[in-house]
Amino acid sequence: MKLTDLQEVAGIAASVFASCVIGGGAPRDAFLGGPIKDIDVFVDTRHDLRDFMSSVETLAQKLNGSCSYPQAGTHEYDEEIVDIALPGGIPPLQIIPISRCPFTDVYDYDFGLSQILMTPKGALRTDAFDSDVRANTITYMGDESWDAKGRERSAKRLLRIRKKYPSFFPINCDILGVGAEQ
Repeated sequence: MKLTDLQEVAGIAASVFASCVIGGGAPRDAFLGGPIKDIDVFVDTRHDLRDFMSSVETLAQKLNGSCSYPQAGTHEYDEEIVDIALPGGIPPLQIIPISRCPFTDVYDYDFGLSQILMTPKGALRTDAFDSDVRANTITYMGDESWDAKGRERSAKRLLRIRKKYPSFFPINCDILGVGAEQ
């Protein structure tokens, strides 16, 4: 899957949701040429006056997909997530409701290497993302103020990123308890 494919999906999602982006792993992996496990669509539910679940069903129909509603606690996020299975070997979508601007939210992603978004107009990258790509690093952006549960999720995510991109070196990750050799 390429960035242009994600851009097309972002355009379809934006036709349903007032404010949404594809964030994190899928745009990063498309940019770096790695395998994509799933596609996270972050939806700002503060300004979307339509019923969220109804809009998710509409998106699934537009993509010829089908919705599933996982049990609470089965995803790494605490929000009520809906999965959309897609045909043709396309990775599934995870529709993640957030109550803040997704364009600002990207700056709070835990790793610089994940701070990339796809919109209908193209990819948006932070300086931290570009720096990590140039230096082949995975910089943890959190600190001691992040809660233990969040650091645990970040540690697991770091291991997955390191497995996909073994030539990328972790920076500022000691707080996660995951060393460079892992």
